[in-house]
Amino acid sequence: MLSRVAPWLTSASQRGPVPEAPAGAGGSIRPLADADTAALWSLVRADPVANVFMAAHLEAAGNAGPTPSGARVLGYFDGDRLAAACWAGVNVVPVGLDALRGAHMGTFLAHANRHVSSIFGPAEGVLGIWSTLQHSSAEPFDVRPDQPLMELRGAPAVEPGPSLRFSTLEDLEALVPACVAMFEEEVGYSPLSGGGQHY
Repeated sequence: MLSRVAPWLTSASQRGPVPEAPAGAGGSIRPLADADTAALWSLVRADPVANVFMAAHLEAAGNAGPTPSGARVLGYFDGDRLAAACWAGVNVVPVGLDALRGAHMGTFLAHANRHVSSIFGPAEGVLGIWSTLQHSSAEPFDVRPDQPLMELRGAPAVEPGPSLRFSTLEDLEALVPACVAMFEEEVGYSPLSGGGQHY
């Protein structure tokens, strides 16, 4: 299994600086820096449910700059305006990308030699990225063009199960193996391989 996973590990994605490059249709793509944080937050807040992954990153990291693991947030710029973005680590997560911009982002990722474990997020951006990135990627485990995002807007229609509760630190030993198993069954490899840095 490790031989199948090795190209996707974080260390394999650290190929040095990613240059700014034309994205086509008048746009350009470049890695975001700390100064782009406010603009990225504006994109995220436009659809906070779909962009929860990027929101969690921004809350944890505090800025849009590169991470110690080698992951970056790539910005798609129309002139000086940040029009869309994309988390580019072992996972690829679009923010505000339509199909055309997604295709440009996929080409950029392919030219930057980014090895990708999964692409997830709004379908239009994901499928746009995959439309061009697939030509330089390994065969996927699955492509899911229609996987609805679950959101509850209002009071639940059923009573919650009496045994359901928020987890605590005391639950950690039971939760971690369950989370690892869920990830492995869903994605196809363990998140603990390669040091566990699959963020």
